[in-house]
Amino acid sequence: FEPDLTQVFGKQKLRLLVLGEDDNWTGNDQLYTALSRSDTNIAVAIDLKSKNIGVLSIPRDLWMDIPKVGYGKLNEAIADGGPERTEATLVKNLGTPAFDYYMVLKIDATKNIVDAIGGLDVNVEKDMDYDDSWGHFHVHLKKGYQHLNGDETVGYIRYRHDEEGDFGRMRRQRQVMQVLAARLKDPSIALHVPQLLSIVVKNVRTNMPYDKMVELALALRDITPQMVHTSEVPSDIGFTDGQSVLYLQPQAAAQIVHKYLVVGFDGSFDPSTVRVKVENGSGRPGAAAAMADALRQKGFTVIETG
Repeated sequence: FEPDLTQVFGKQKLRLLVLGEDDNWTGNDQLYTALSRSDTNIAVAIDLKSKNIGVLSIPRDLWMDIPKVGYGKLNEAIADGGPERTEATLVKNLGTPAFDYYMVLKIDATKNIVDAIGGLDVNVEKDMDYDDSWGHFHVHLKKGYQHLNGDETVGYIRYRHDEEGDFGRMRRQRQVMQVLAARLKDPSIALHVPQLLSIVVKNVRTNMPYDKMVELALALRDITPQMVHTSEVPSDIGFTDGQSVLYLQPQAAAQIVHKYLVVGFDGSFDPSTVRVKVENGSGRPGAAAAMADALRQKGFTVIETG
């Protein structure tokens, strides 16, 4: 039996705010969760009829106007006022639609889910070696296809100690999400359902009713990678008050938010989701601008010419 999601939720589009909380540690090496920041911020829009899904990564270091607080990094919002404050921040600064539900995942959620299904086969994109004893974060991985356990998977998606920083981390998060989604479709996973549900209950804080969460999972079990569309909010590196931050690219961000969270996907190719930079190497002045105009008329998003 597959539930009709449009009847379950009473609408055609469902929008979820998915946040991954970081751990804090005291000087005495004790774990505490007060004032934890959001290590991961992902906006998800699900077309409940076509089952196409838009997944939009939002950098944690975006410099934003946090309601009732003032300017700060996006990841501070959850510590200031919970997931509702993060949502209010995104609505105010990015113009996102209101979210129907939020899901806040502890770090152990990913670790325990991966371990419960026997690990993941991941194409590790580069060598990674980093130790942070204070933050209890250690990653030692070699480039290439590897079978990762829970701890290794968490290390892979949290790693940001290279020239890409948060941009690379967001890409790897989306990569692992797709690998995990494909793994969960394996018929053998049915044997692990009770354990997986227990992990979700213990490690995910959400305002979505449990019965709706189960029906959503059942109805989406047959989605294919082609039905999941991923991107990230475009930003530029900058500095303020002596700290490194990211600044929104307002026009490009507005276009991507509108496409991924408002318009959505129906399975056909949409040129507006392709961001193009046009560079003139022809020696003819004006050629880049002419090409940019032609691409815009076809619906592509031109972000820069030069």
